[in-house]
Amino acid sequence: MAKILLIRTFRELGAGGPVPPLGLLYIAASMRAASAGHEIRIFDTGVDSDLETLLASWKPDIAGISSLNCEAELFHSVAGMAKRHGAAVWAGGPYASTATDSVMADKNVDLAILGEGEATAAELITAFGKDTPLSGINGLALRCPDGVYRTPARRLATNLDAIPRPAWNLINFRRYGKYANWNGLCKRDFYLTVLTSRGCPFGCTFCHNLLGKKFRPRSARDVADEILALHEKFGAREFHIIDDVFNCDKSRVLEISRLLRASGKKLDFAFPNGLRADILDEETTAALRAMGTYKVNLAIESATPRLQEMSGKRMDIGRAEAAIAAADRHGIQTAGYFMLGFPTETEAEMRATIDYAARSRFDSAYFFKVTAFPGSGLYSQILDSGKRPDGIGDAACFQARDASVADIDTATLNRLLLEAQTAFYLKPGRLWRLLRKAPRPLAALRGLLQLVARLCAASILLKTAASADSGNKH
Repeated sequence: MAKILLIRTFRELGAGGPVPPLGLLYIAASMRAASAGHEIRIFDTGVDSDLETLLASWKPDIAGISSLNCEAELFHSVAGMAKRHGAAVWAGGPYASTATDSVMADKNVDLAILGEGEATAAELITAFGKDTPLSGINGLALRCPDGVYRTPARRLATNLDAIPRPAWNLINFRRYGKYANWNGLCKRDFYLTVLTSRGCPFGCTFCHNLLGKKFRPRSARDVADEILALHEKFGAREFHIIDDVFNCDKSRVLEISRLLRASGKKLDFAFPNGLRADILDEETTAALRAMGTYKVNLAIESATPRLQEMSGKRMDIGRAEAAIAAADRHGIQTAGYFMLGFPTETEAEMRATIDYAARSRFDSAYFFKVTAFPGSGLYSQILDSGKRPDGIGDAACFQARDASVADIDTATLNRLLLEAQTAFYLKPGRLWRLLRKAPRPLAALRGLLQLVARLCAASILLKTAASADSGNKH
């Protein structure tokens, strides 16, 4: 039987601290269901330390590494470390799926699992140690004597209820509660993440296509049963839903809410991802609140109709504003996601988005540089135009380094990102709006004071740099 070490690499981006490695928990569960007897451990570089000591002492047969594109450097470092200690190195996650050539160019990598990985990993572990040719397993990139061979793509799962539930007993999930993430402050001491659907039918060019463009939901009953089972088994009372578009099917949302309310359990929910604003109506919002939702994050991206159309987002801003107002009426805290720096976007259009955000009823907001991730439509568009997508995989709210796909200079974009945060958070009444609905007001106040201090410091640095640049020109 094999000793399998599943490794999640982690790089901090803005306010996003480590969250439970749900993808690896799904992979581990599928491996265990397919072939009993293997010893599986999970190592998360965001919360665990001394990977090399573990590799040297435990000596796993297989090291499966899941990484984001922005963690490419860390991925290759870990792959080399694992190979030095004699492990077969299997790659997975977004980096392996969208930049397969770069991953397989690393001689330390033996194979890559491409796309949705549960069924592929299950077949791999069943074949491990046998004479079964791996070329017969779909969804792989394999290292062969004459190069890299890709097997046929694996079809996406159609019955998500049949996928084994995440192996939460393999990690100390309570540790993640102490880290900040895109949800901001949590209501409870710890939380568990839940994925209730896969795929998104909307055509945003800047988004990934790892899970397909068709909405594939789990049944309402299966979702409610999982949440209630996690509450009973682990004492979890807070859950973060991380779908691409949880509310794609309104009737399913209403049924999930009904089932959870019928259980009589007092649970809390947040949506750091997963809700589309312009299809979030009053009835759905009320159902979310009734089941215990205390915060939702809504992605607006741009206030400019031209960029909404060009990016494929096609957000109905009027309906989105109604959704924000409904959440506010129901006492749900809201956060907005905005993007600056689309190709061809003018400074005036960026300022229109900044002004919209500052005027909005959002309680908090995040401002990102537009990023061209490999495999996205935006990435292909930029390559087709003859340009190179700089800053691949970087999604920090504010970063000084020269990374941008915008047509304006990076220094101006950095300044606008800072101005956006300042305009939003220093607007009169904003801090009170946020504090009155925050789950932990005192902790929220400390965080806001720290944010204001960082904004002031960054503003001074930018003004100093601008003055120096102006002096050099004269």
